[in-house]
Amino acid sequence: MDINTLFFVESSLFFLFGLTMLVNYLANPGLRGAYWFVVSNLAGGIALSLQGARAHLPVIIGIVLSNLLFVVQLVCLNRAVTAFLGRMERMWIAVLSVCIVGMCGIAYFSLVHPDIGVRVAVISAMMATPSLMTAWVLFGPAASGVRTASRLLGSVFVFFAAVTSVRGYAVYRFHLPSFYFIWLDLIVIAGIAFGFIWMSAAQLREDLERQAMTDPLTGVLNRRAVEREVVELLRRSAKTGGTISALMLDMDHFKGINDRFGHHGGDRALLAVTNAIQRSVRGTDLVARLGGDEFMVVLPDTPMEMARMIAELIRGEVSALRVQTETHQFQVRVSVGITTLVGQIVGLEDLIKQSDRALYEAKAAGRNRVFPSGELEPAFMA
Repeated sequence: MDINTLFFVESSLFFLFGLTMLVNYLANPGLRGAYWFVVSNLAGGIALSLQGARAHLPVIIGIVLSNLLFVVQLVCLNRAVTAFLGRMERMWIAVLSVCIVGMCGIAYFSLVHPDIGVRVAVISAMMATPSLMTAWVLFGPAASGVRTASRLLGSVFVFFAAVTSVRGYAVYRFHLPSFYFIWLDLIVIAGIAFGFIWMSAAQLREDLERQAMTDPLTGVLNRRAVEREVVELLRRSAKTGGTISALMLDMDHFKGINDRFGHHGGDRALLAVTNAIQRSVRGTDLVARLGGDEFMVVLPDTPMEMARMIAELIRGEVSALRVQTETHQFQVRVSVGITTLVGQIVGLEDLIKQSDRALYEAKAAGRNRVFPSGELEPAFMA
């Protein structure tokens, strides 16, 4: 197999992987960075096709234009990785700057002062530098679900940078043909494609797991998710004798809000209450919507008095809300029941029942109140 045939084989791989990712992106439009990866593969495929046919093309097309397309490939590949990981998204500017300098050298040693050894060395440097920059991003912080895939993809970029650097030095210093190095490029092309597809699959799996544990309207935990978290908290609390408090919140007269302002107004009220709760709690607390207008807040390592303070803070934040619809503005109120457990082993249902009893007392006493479980009189602030 000669070098030109190898170029066409590699270009076919680029087109194949680009098409695969395009189908993946069309099926999952929210997949970050996928379109950049598609453009990168298409640019690389066209570039290698021109390289394979360069014996029949003018130098400006077979060499200069093909390498310009490699620039597009490198920039888009970096953009795909940074967009996917959601960090260092302006690095593509630095990659583009390196590539522009490289293209000036390629044009000079192709058109003005032809020198294949120097030209290959410049191309190698132009490709190795952005590859190492992209690898740096991949070796940085990443979500646990995609960390292994990103590290593997980063290793492929480092490998490519090493291969292309050795190739540039070998051609420039010893005038060795680059034919054998092109076989290694096949590994790199496949490695980058499979690495990105692996990362994408891991991200999709993580997104699906998050959706399964999240309330679709408010974005807080759903009943299934809080049950899983509470089981672990209760187990740990029973072992250490720690204190866990739970708040059960229910919006006052929520049915009336829906009847008067429609479900759209009700949804806005739910979102406003959710935001008020999240502003009032700590980073270690769990906020969940159990259904309808019922919320639960689990407070680890929190005694009753602290839980009452947090509950009153939430109640005050909600009372200060002014929910705006297209035509109306209205207020909302919440009633809160509190339960505190000290080293007890109970299930989520028991915790909910005990908190619900306190919530019922708060509503029976006039609503817009905080009622700690076990107390005879509700704590109330007008």
